[in-house]
Parts: sequence; C-alpha cells; structure tokens
Amino acid sequence: MKIRITNDFKHLCERIYAMERTEKDWAKDTGEDFLFSDSFEGRFDPNSNSFCFTYFAPNLNEYEFRINLNEIKEILDGKITHVEGKKV
Repeated sequence: MKIRITNDFKHLCERIYAMERTEKDWAKDTGEDFLFSDSFEGRFDPNSNSFCFTYFAPNLNEYEFRINLNEIKEILDGKITHVEGKKV
C-alpha cells in the first residue's frame, strides 16, 4: 500500500534529522519504539540500518515500512511523497 507522507510523519523525520546522528550512533540504542505520533510509531533497526515504522491506517489496518537516513532527508526536501507499506 502506498502511504502518503503526512505532516505528522514529517515531524518525526525532523526530530530524527535534528539529532544529527549517524547510523552507527542510532545502532547503539536498544531498538525500543521511541518515535510516536497519532498514526506512526517507529524505531531504528541496526540489522537493516534503517528506521522501521508502523503506520496505523484509519481502516484499522497496520502497515510496516523502512526508511534510511538518506530517505529521511529526501522526505524533508519533498523528494519522497509516499512510501510503500506492507500489511502486518
């Protein structure tokens, strides 16, 4: 499913980007969910060097997707407007 990048999700990306951390820095975290919004929750997955997010759709379905630090920058720059989610 294509998931539109919302302002809500952009805010999470802004928080990640503002921390100015490398993938190596993120990998030191425990991997617990720590990024929350009304429709999204996420964490950094050191095994894939990417952020794993769950999107909670209005139809009550859940979708997972992954993005890396470069993609976060592209989202903030408006180059990425959708991500592909896999139903959980």
